[in-house]
Amino acid sequence: MPQLSPPILAKATHNFSTEDLLGTVGFGRVYKGSFKDDPPTIVAVKSICTIERLRHKNIVLLLGWCHEDEHLLLVYEYMPNGSLDRYIGKCHLDWETRFKILTGLASALLYLHEDSGNPVVHRYIKPNNVMLDEEFNAHLSNVGLARLLQNDAAVTTMLAGTPGYLAPEVGFIGKSTPESDVYSFGMVAIKGYH
Repeated sequence: MPQLSPPILAKATHNFSTEDLLGTVGFGRVYKGSFKDDPPTIVAVKSICTIERLRHKNIVLLLGWCHEDEHLLLVYEYMPNGSLDRYIGKCHLDWETRFKILTGLASALLYLHEDSGNPVVHRYIKPNNVMLDEEFNAHLSNVGLARLLQNDAAVTTMLAGTPGYLAPEVGFIGKSTPESDVYSFGMVAIKGYH
């Protein structure tokens, strides 16, 4: 088998053609590929649907990544005011700023759930995943942990989320939904602004 690289995998799958599409799973699509060995080697190639394609003014921008050995490093834009959890119960934010933060977070969720093309469930809506820029605009982070909603792909045996922010029904049905994200949003609003 040749040393694998993106151009070689693209060639093996006829440039990830729909004719070679085997199915859609989790965060990506699986394609049939073949290498011109003797005898030919038939493989399945998973193309990751990266979350980096998500672009919205209230989502932290993924600038780049590096994957070497066991290390995956993600590079995001810098948010000078840190995360929302730095301010809850420790620092007074006026109501105008609070409103701006909550509407920014709501805008990011609307984009993920309805306007991004494929619905995406974040699953980790909590104050330390709400980053604040220099003007205290909210930017949702850790979108890389989100799940694309494709044919109940969000069903899991492991609960994903944070106690206190996790919707109760997720424990019963084992599935995160847009509604469970909205529940988490509500918990951020209640805990952060009581």
